[in-house]
Amino acid sequence: MATARIHPLGNPVDITISPSGTITNAQGFLSVADGTQIEFSNTGTIGYNLVFTAVFGTISAPRQSTTNPISDSAVAVNYVVKRADNGVQTGGPYAIQWGNGALEVSITSSAPNNDPVAVPLLGNIHFTATDDSYGIVWKDKNNNPVTIWNQQASQIYESPTPNPVQKALPQASGPYTYPLTAGMNAAGKGTIHIGSGS
Repeated sequence: MATARIHPLGNPVDITISPSGTITNAQGFLSVADGTQIEFSNTGTIGYNLVFTAVFGTISAPRQSTTNPISDSAVAVNYVVKRADNGVQTGGPYAIQWGNGALEVSITSSAPNNDPVAVPLLGNIHFTATDDSYGIVWKDKNNNPVTIWNQQASQIYESPTPNPVQKALPQASGPYTYPLTAGMNAAGKGTIHIGSGS
């Protein structure tokens, strides 16, 4: 598989969808400049759909084809790859961050939306809550508390109280979980992948 590359003169960054419907970590967790164009090349013999959590909706990637480029500024998005013929997810979540965009994650009814989520290495995330304020703790794969964000918050406040945009620290890579509490009670949990699908 090819690696992601940024072309001069506004040519798109090419992301390769493997025949099995996956994308490498190097291409699947991108941080690019504002306005950078991204296109997807499906190298397989079946079609795939790229299902975005925001902004772009669903983009079709027919077999042996390249999609039209997408672009944005100051935005971060997640997407998954699904087979076009049966809707089975084959890869993701993956992330693209344009400029200083932050992945928006809302906490409602005691659960995060679009879980699991992903950000690139050194990526940005922003939590909001609309029905309560929640305690949050970040844990590694061994269930140990870890610090993975600058301005790591221990509380997600109910809107309109502002919650900080958090940037992943250089050593943060891989999957992390975040149990949530409301008052003294467990209130769901979520998973985030930082620069890694595994």
